[in-house]
Amino acid sequence: MNEEKIEYEYYTVDFDGVNSRYTMYDKIKNGLDFPDYFGCNLDAIWDCLTDMVYHGVTITLDNFDKMEKYDEKMALKLLKLFKDSKYYYDDRYINTYKIYVVRNGEKTELI
Repeated sequence: MNEEKIEYEYYTVDFDGVNSRYTMYDKIKNGLDFPDYFGCNLDAIWDCLTDMVYHGVTITLDNFDKMEKYDEKMALKLLKLFKDSKYYYDDRYINTYKIYVVRNGEKTELI
């Protein structure tokens, strides 16, 4: 049996200190190593995320409770966007593209 070894890439977006949309987008851009031409909007996040959907990507959204406290509606949009990106390729990478959300120190997988 020939099993492929997966090399994981780990990314963390730390929402600690989010106090504006600018800081939110900056934390996302830097945490996910998005390119310099990244536009600060949800469509740009989607475009960059769906470029990342392949074997071996783990994203942690740290201190997400602080994002929810800052802007609950935007936090819900972000969660939906990240969740939808997991299914972008028809569940093909569902087991190797993982997203975790950390709230108040508790880590759960976004499914």
